[in-house]
Amino acid sequence: MMPLETLVALLLILTVAAIFSPIGLGGGILFVPILHYLLGFSMENSMIGSLCLVWMVSLGSMIAHHSAGQDDVESAKLGIMMYVPSAIIGSIIGIFLVNRVSDFSIKILVVILMLFILYNSIRPNKNAKTISKNNPNSSYGIGCGVGGLSAGLLGIGGGAVMVMLSKSYAGLGSHSAAGNSYSVEVIGVPVALILHIFASGHAPEISNLGIYIQIFLIMFTVALTAWIGARIGMKFLPEKAINFAYLSIVSIGLLSYLNDLIVNFL
Repeated sequence: MMPLETLVALLLILTVAAIFSPIGLGGGILFVPILHYLLGFSMENSMIGSLCLVWMVSLGSMIAHHSAGQDDVESAKLGIMMYVPSAIIGSIIGIFLVNRVSDFSIKILVVILMLFILYNSIRPNKNAKTISKNNPNSSYGIGCGVGGLSAGLLGIGGGAVMVMLSKSYAGLGSHSAAGNSYSVEVIGVPVALILHIFASGHAPEISNLGIYIQIFLIMFTVALTAWIGARIGMKFLPEKAINFAYLSIVSIGLLSYLNDLIVNFL
């Protein structure tokens, strides 16, 4: 029989996939805490598991957004060009910090990133320009680079950063910003995932066919849940509801990390 903690974790993962799928976030902000605190995974394994789940959420959501025309190819190309090399750099730094320093440093970096996201999402941006969506500027490209660093360094995908900058600098609406974020992540996240898997030394240990089947079923279910959630969200959720959900979820993730840091510090 499946342990209660595992069942609860699976339900939470699917819930996160469904809720995040319309708003452009892969779910890593909550996947890492679920795996780390609820299932007792090490920080390293939590980051690997999170990246795998983020990839599936991105894949399912990207398909739904693309079929609805809610993405932008040119913006995505620039995003991928900046995201992938940044993910490689971030993975190298993240692997070093987890193995040589402390996972406490990773958590501090996550908190700093979340505070930056909330600040830039809430404050009035008088200098933001709405430009042609086929002409994203350098700030958007740099933002995608930050997203790639987040994926490799923190295991959270970086969708929150890319959604914010897609709307502020690439001139995209909430739905298109979400679709753009997933188009970038579905290519870039596997790069960070592969680096973390091989650096951890876990890849050769999985030799049981049953484990592969279980992993595939979980990944497929998460991708399918994200696809359904994105389809429903694009059809029924207004822009204000998406923005509210986006800010609420980032705030919840921030509070969970702050609580952990305070408890461990005291």
